[in-house]
Amino acid sequence: MKNSHTVVLADDQFLITEALQKILPEAGGFTIAAIVRSAYDLEIFLQNNHPDVLVLDISILSQKGIQYLGEIKTKHHETAIVVLSNHFSSHEIGILNKNGIKNILYKTSEKHQILEAINAAITGKKYYSPEIVDLLIETRKERDNPYLVSPLTGAEKGIVVLIAKGLTTKEIAKQKNISFHTVNTHRKNIFRKLGINNVSELLMVAMKNGLIDTIDYYI
Repeated sequence: MKNSHTVVLADDQFLITEALQKILPEAGGFTIAAIVRSAYDLEIFLQNNHPDVLVLDISILSQKGIQYLGEIKTKHHETAIVVLSNHFSSHEIGILNKNGIKNILYKTSEKHQILEAINAAITGKKYYSPEIVDLLIETRKERDNPYLVSPLTGAEKGIVVLIAKGLTTKEIAKQKNISFHTVNTHRKNIFRKLGINNVSELLMVAMKNGLIDTIDYYI
């Protein structure tokens, strides 16, 4: 086994990358090769580099999609991939698994869990945090009826209903007693997960998939 594994951190959250820059070298056996903040920067870096480990937040893949990780895995089969994010849906977990990504955990995970996930990825083993295991079980239960599966979390579904009722981001933040920034993050995640670009498309997709009824919104 190598004395030190090179790690690329692909995340746009400053505090997360700062924490991992400290945690991984202190744990021993890891060297931070680069920090990238977008899918574009990651693509450029990987053109001329072959890191041992990629620790990535799927939120930076909004323009390329989660499937991009499958491309990375094919082109850089020697690179272990660990997905570390704030939010997951059972739909996203399914896509990750389909693309061979099986080391997944939340950013709320403990230090030892993050290290276990990375070491498992390096040795070709799977690692899921307990919350991800729950989502996998949910996905398995629903896989025989995929049309009933919503890629959105409960909080995101609540935001969709309020958007459908015509509330602005500021009004939603006030009603939900959360920050304007948090609502914006939810909106971005909703649009990314559903593959849409505007509110009109959101309403159509939401109605088609039973997320809202026609009485939930007005034009």
